[in-house]
Amino acid sequence: MMENCLGITSFCAFIAPFFLGILMIWGAFAAKNGIIWYFARILDYEGVQLTNFTIPLILLIVAGVFTFLLIFFLVVTVNERKNNFSIFYLVMIGCTMALEISALTMLFKNDADGMPENTMYNSMGNYYNEGSPSQNVSVQFWNYMQDNLKCCGIYGYTDWVAASQAPEVGFIPKSCCIGDNQTSESCTEVITKDKINSVAFIKNTIYMDGCLSQYNSFYGIGFLELTAILVIFCQVCGLVTACGVFISKRSGYENLAKSTSVITDT
Repeated sequence: MMENCLGITSFCAFIAPFFLGILMIWGAFAAKNGIIWYFARILDYEGVQLTNFTIPLILLIVAGVFTFLLIFFLVVTVNERKNNFSIFYLVMIGCTMALEISALTMLFKNDADGMPENTMYNSMGNYYNEGSPSQNVSVQFWNYMQDNLKCCGIYGYTDWVAASQAPEVGFIPKSCCIGDNQTSESCTEVITKDKINSVAFIKNTIYMDGCLSQYNSFYGIGFLELTAILVIFCQVCGLVTACGVFISKRSGYENLAKSTSVITDT
């Protein structure tokens, strides 16, 4: 039974961290770049420090690198059974878990999951608000994001109907228009509020997907948090495996001592 448990935990300790380490590093870089590319200027204007999100992502990148080192130390510990490497393993896994927990705490504290949605919602309210000092920033933010992510609105194009001070006609930005339609004067003019739900009428004219879902598809921080939690689970399995090796090693020493004692008595 003990051997079966060790077999399962060994798989989690060796194989899973390798793939999860890659996902963590890639995901942290993607989320970090996504925030910089789309939200840096608007967050800076709203007085939100970008370091609140970049620092925990950098910590996760470092933790991902440490995850690869954990595999090396655990392989040596299990196969060679060297005490020095086992000590290094325990130190490294402690540092890695501390980095991950610190990063996750910072992400939760700064509402990393809700940041994109809240930023989009606030900036949409200033898109048509000529009295707002951040109107130009909001216009650039939405036009850049909708054009690059091929999206429209937060959850969909109908969000622009309720935008503050949106006009009755042409309330959807031209950055929502598909391809060559952006240069057409009639792209958004033909979409009126009474035709806003006519999907068949406008699906070939503007992007139908919401920007929040499109952003999360490429730069989802929620996915990153889940990956970090899975990595921590695998590291706990690694601790169980290491403890099992230590117990097995100690049992071997005890059996050897008993055998020596029996031979001596005889």
